[in-house]
Amino acid sequence: MNNMDSIAELMAECTDKVTLKQMSFMLGRQRNPFESEDSELQAIISNEKLSESFKSLAKDLDCEEPKHPDAIYKAYLEDRRFN
Repeated sequence: MNNMDSIAELMAECTDKVTLKQMSFMLGRQRNPFESEDSELQAIISNEKLSESFKSLAKDLDCEEPKHPDAIYKAYLEDRRFN
């Protein structure tokens, strides 16, 4: 994805805001020097708010607090006994 012309073309053609954000995260992960006119997308590409994005994802997935292994695997629901 180091072809800046292709990147600019794809970013310009995309109309879905969520897809644009995902592409921006991918460009940021690759440390690509692409510059967007949209300040929100540029902040994502430059990894300015990466920590906030991870915290938001953790909140959405309900992973903010550590969990006991029994809560994850729900082993207490299984009625199996191994000999």
